[in-house]
Amino acid sequence: MYRTLKVNLNKDFSVDYEFSRSGFKDKISEFLIEFPSEKVVVNNIDKLQTDNFNMMINNNNYLHLTWDKHNSSNNWRDNRIINYSKKNFMSLYQENPPIYRYQEIFKIKAKYDKGFITKDSIVHMLYVHGLNRQLSVLKKQSKSIFTSYSYGKTHTCGLKRGCSEHVVEQGDCLSLRPSELIGIKFYCSGVLDIDWFLEL
Repeated sequence: MYRTLKVNLNKDFSVDYEFSRSGFKDKISEFLIEFPSEKVVVNNIDKLQTDNFNMMINNNNYLHLTWDKHNSSNNWRDNRIINYSKKNFMSLYQENPPIYRYQEIFKIKAKYDKGFITKDSIVHMLYVHGLNRQLSVLKKQSKSIFTSYSYGKTHTCGLKRGCSEHVVEQGDCLSLRPSELIGIKFYCSGVLDIDWFLEL
């Protein structure tokens, strides 16, 4: 089973997201966007209005999307895909040349039986400013730290650097290069803390 999140950074300080999952018994029945609702735009809301779709603002001023529960089909085209944007999410660190600061914490939810991938395993795939998009991160000031909540591993297949894999135990802190986050698979749960200074 796979959870997939694609993230793209924009020069207007907004950040675009695309979330989907596959291999699960049920379609996504709820989704919470943890950012002030007035700064969030759901870009494909017309495609989400099925299965008694409802969008509300919770007590924390976050958008909460819900649907009736339905089984997933074997056709990936029927999977629910959520496209949304966070406006003014990044800040300007330097004007000339423009240096952006991107800070975000991702909750990684994965499941991996020690040493084995089974039908119950969950892989969390993350693409931050994916392939064929220009990104230059200032390495000295920037960090991306993954703190593992369980045993598992991360795996990246890079076009230039080749594959990289890290095995982690519960509580380990792992420093990841920006190039590894272009497309990374997490086989363990945890938190990824990104603080980048970058040129777009």
